[in-house]
Amino acid sequence: MVLNNLIKPIDLITDKDFDLVYSPAIRALSSRHWTSIKIVKKAVNFLCYKENTKILDVGSGVGKFSILGALLKASNFFYGVDFRKDFIEISDNLKKEHRIENVFFLHNYFDKIDFNNFDGIYFFNSFHERIDKDTVIDELSEFSYDLYKKYTQEFFLKINSMSEGTRLVTYHTEDIHIPYTYRIVDMHFEGKLKFYIKCLDEGDLE
Repeated sequence: MVLNNLIKPIDLITDKDFDLVYSPAIRALSSRHWTSIKIVKKAVNFLCYKENTKILDVGSGVGKFSILGALLKASNFFYGVDFRKDFIEISDNLKKEHRIENVFFLHNYFDKIDFNNFDGIYFFNSFHERIDKDTVIDELSEFSYDLYKKYTQEFFLKINSMSEGTRLVTYHTEDIHIPYTYRIVDMHFEGKLKFYIKCLDEGDLE
């Protein structure tokens, strides 16, 4: 695994640069499954609106969003959760190699995590592999509409329980999966990237 390309100043790193830290097999998944740097920059500028915010990346894969976010926003904290143990190991190795102190990775299913410990959520529809055979990652990509429905419902309930003012960024995610208590405040990249803020009640949406 090549690691020294991260010595470059963060603002000069391209996706091609960053993806060299991964093996060829992992790199091959990048364009479809890992968040591009231009998306990361937009997302973290919205999510990290003050110091010491805690951001959870749901379905963090090999850690690209969380690691880049941590490098870009050194006064904030990023947490990635993924059920694939090998992806978490890859993420942890990068964190340790580069001594990135403000990023953490959790090997778990997202529904086991208390979302109320975080100020913001990033979600690049990691459930889609359950209903699209073209997005298969490995043997764990079980094709199941029932699982997709279960996960989207659990995600809905998790974010709905969060506090007023919570910030949410979704990428390639339909609005129907987001509670009405979240108000869209901005969109980018032809509406694929959406920024939300959690409101107190329905009256706050007006």
